[in-house]
Amino acid sequence: MLMLHNGGTDHSIWEPVTKELESRYRITAIDWLGYGESAAMQEGRALDIYADVIADVIDQLTLDKVVLVGNCVGAAAAIHFARKDAERKPGARSVEKLVLFNVLTSSTLALGSRTAARVLTTAFGRRVMQGFSRLVTQREWGRSVVVGFQIKAAGMVSERLRTQLADRFRQPSNADTLMALGEQVFLGFGFEKLDKTSNGMPPAMVIWGKHNQVLSVAKGRKFIQRYQPAQHHIEHGGHLLMMEAPQRCAELMTNFVSE
Repeated sequence: MLMLHNGGTDHSIWEPVTKELESRYRITAIDWLGYGESAAMQEGRALDIYADVIADVIDQLTLDKVVLVGNCVGAAAAIHFARKDAERKPGARSVEKLVLFNVLTSSTLALGSRTAARVLTTAFGRRVMQGFSRLVTQREWGRSVVVGFQIKAAGMVSERLRTQLADRFRQPSNADTLMALGEQVFLGFGFEKLDKTSNGMPPAMVIWGKHNQVLSVAKGRKFIQRYQPAQHHIEHGGHLLMMEAPQRCAELMTNFVSE
């Protein structure tokens, strides 16, 4: 399993569910460029850059029979890579299955996230958002709010992990990378193509947090109707469902992968 986190976080979002799965699978969790311990994100189409990262990891670690597990932009990158992989190597794909949490597309953003992404498409809006981001993330309460916005049941996630995610926003580059990603969602960088039918793609399971404030569950249900995954589940939790309900997520993943 190759684990792909959402924007603004790092590989640690997978730690609780990894503990439930590590006895059954070889698991690799990466930090995207611009986050965690990885190098800075270069300019370009985020989905293409992330697809190249996935290809590099698979090649360098000589992974076989890969299950891509992604959240938000991680799920978007998984779809994008799998589609390119299928086109490049018909009948000889390296990805066997996809587990897609809360898929980021140009149509799944909740109202607040959609408004922020729209603002980022203008030069003035970017300056305003960058200033606001600096104001919020350089304060402890602000960082806690940013992380708490993604979690429905904060008490289900250890204080250590919540603090680790909050501390990521001490680095201005974290928020800057996230805003650069948000800017691309509505500007024809491929996010509008992600929810077309899954025909010809590896079997996929979609899992959505019922109380997700970042990517609307109502929009998620419409995504599921368009994408037509092999399985889908709406579970109690927020944008970081895999941290809030790791045992349930591990159960769903194990059952799907073993089929």
